Amino acid sequence: MLTLGFLLVGGTFILFALEGLMCLIMALPLGLPLALLGGLFGRSVAMRGGPQMRGAALGALMIPVTTAIDHMQAKSATEPTYVITTAHG
Repeated sequence: MLTLGFLLVGGTFILFALEGLMCLIMALPLGLPLALLGGLFGRSVAMRGGPQMRGAALGALMIPVTTAIDHMQAKSATEPTYVITTAHG
């Protein structure tokens, strides 16, 4: 059950391009342990429950959200602004 998400994503990649199979084989040593750790963490949060674990789960979810926000702000701050003036006549 832990690797169901990994297999579904992998199946989607294979549907779009057969080359995805080679990418999945190369990503398997990195992706499978991360999927297992994520599954174990999620299960421990679900099994313990309680209000104190909700805070821990929310904290774990905030890491990718704040990273995405930081990335969007950095991208918009570094994009140059160009002024283009045209004359007809």
